Amino acid sequence: HFALTGLLLPYLGRGGSPARVISVSSLAHRLGDSARLLRELEDAGGAGQGQPTDYSPWPVYSDSKLANVVFAKELDRRFRAVGAKASAVALHPGLCATELARYVMSGKDQPMEVTYAGYAPPVQAFLQALKGTLRPVRRGANCHVFLAAGADGGLDKSGGEYFEDLQPAETHAEADDESLGARLWEASEQLTGISFDFDSLSCAKDDEQDRKS
Repeated sequence: HFALTGLLLPYLGRGGSPARVISVSSLAHRLGDSARLLRELEDAGGAGQGQPTDYSPWPVYSDSKLANVVFAKELDRRFRAVGAKASAVALHPGLCATELARYVMSGKDQPMEVTYAGYAPPVQAFLQALKGTLRPVRRGANCHVFLAAGADGGLDKSGGEYFEDLQPAETHAEADDESLGARLWEASEQLTGISFDFDSLSCAKDDEQDRKS
């Protein structure tokens, strides 16, 4: 999310229209741990001792989704600081029938049927039943389209919000922590080598005359 947004920044708001950056998160972000996230970033940047030996897919997934929400909020703060007609939001698409589960459940790139086969028959039956409750991928895209169209009131509205089912929703208790946002931003710059040139924003500072009048 960070690197791609930084590279596309000069193209946002071309033609004078408002712009929006949408980060895809998950309700699992509420299970994220900010201290663990920062340690993981330090390890990835070489400040720690490398890949932790206690790696577990679910905690890392939750932390990465917390990072998506924190990034959206920090980016929106920076948009507002330069007077940009832009917003940054995050969303949870719902529990969808994608291939994500096979990596999170087994940690291996293998079909779900192979993973299911490793469980006792009652567990297999439960997992198959659970699979039937998942949203189709097309429905999971509803919130993306809703926000991309500015159906929440406009592309320059709802800045920093996190959405579920087309509505602003509760976030992690530390998601609005500005110091956490700044530390995540700094670590992201170091890890990606990408710096944001907010002066290149086409939608930035175009209200200069309005503010003077």
